[in-house]
Amino acid sequence: AQGGAMFVGHDPWSQPVASVGGAISTNGVGYLAAKYGPMGRQVLALEVVLPTGEVVRTRVLPRNVSAGLDMTSLFIGTDGAFGVITEATIRLFPQPEERRHYALEFPSFPNGFFAICRFAAEGIVPAMVDFFEEDRTEEGGQSIDPGAPGRAVLHMSLEGSSSMEVDALEGTIWEIVSNYSGKDLGPEEAQRFWEQRHSSGENYAEERR
Repeated sequence: AQGGAMFVGHDPWSQPVASVGGAISTNGVGYLAAKYGPMGRQVLALEVVLPTGEVVRTRVLPRNVSAGLDMTSLFIGTDGAFGVITEATIRLFPQPEERRHYALEFPSFPNGFFAICRFAAEGIVPAMVDFFEEDRTEEGGQSIDPGAPGRAVLHMSLEGSSSMEVDALEGTIWEIVSNYSGKDLGPEEAQRFWEQRHSSGENYAEERR
């Protein structure tokens, strides 16, 4: 809504130690990239210092109009090879009224993968999709069952402008999850992942002190 809260769509695991320039120069992918895209897609314009010392400022260009060479894109994902980013104009997004988190387990990685593909086919765009297969190891690194697949776990978030909008998406989500033999790990597990998603970055920041 006009005048409402806004936020940046880039949410990397390394948030505690990340920089805006670093995220742009690597075109970083954050937890919310499923909906908002990588960092580069959220960049509107840049100020860059070239190797010659010259300062270049790129312009904000409309995304859906052919406007010639997109200078901004030259500096996104190129690790500073063409210049050092010193200032950036970033797209902001309206803060969603409703955001819900889910933790789902599937009997195999393919089951979960095809469920995610089905979400896309149905036009469902989760804000967060974090899908992985756990290693079947125990404390000490000893394998419990060599060669056996681990748990396939999907952490996902839905956003909407109202609870009714998310309710409608949720109904389709549960139907698809059921079709691929997925099960709900519960809201506590979903919330735990969301709250601890930056823990690796926090640990890294602590080690650097």
